[in-house]
Amino acid sequence: SQNINTGKATLVVVEQQIELPEGDLNKACFGFMHAPLENRAKRILQKSTLFQAWRIGDALILASPGELAHEIGLDFRARFPDNIVLPTAHANDYVGYIISPGEYAQGGYESCMNFYGPDFAITLVETLTGMGNMVR
Repeated sequence: SQNINTGKATLVVVEQQIELPEGDLNKACFGFMHAPLENRAKRILQKSTLFQAWRIGDALILASPGELAHEIGLDFRARFPDNIVLPTAHANDYVGYIISPGEYAQGGYESCMNFYGPDFAITLVETLTGMGNMVR
């Protein structure tokens, strides 16, 4: 964690390297190609990634390494009602789409571009919420 005070606003930053779950490609997306693609994905998908939380004055920036679903951004805003919450995507890395378990179950493009399974969003939200609390 770093604190930088410019006299006008304080900047607080915390970052954490997070271990990612084993790659989990959605079977519904790839049909007969699922098994060979999943074996390859397990070799090439990242094993860890960087999460960050920043506070500048009342603004809270939650930096995610993937494409966040809209409802996840709304969830962050509900968790930090006293801050201006800026969920940020594609920060420091790219780990695919980050969607809720419900969205994953619905299928479609977003679930096919989610490389770490239906519960990864829960891990991301809990981790970034904890980090957001650290910089408040």
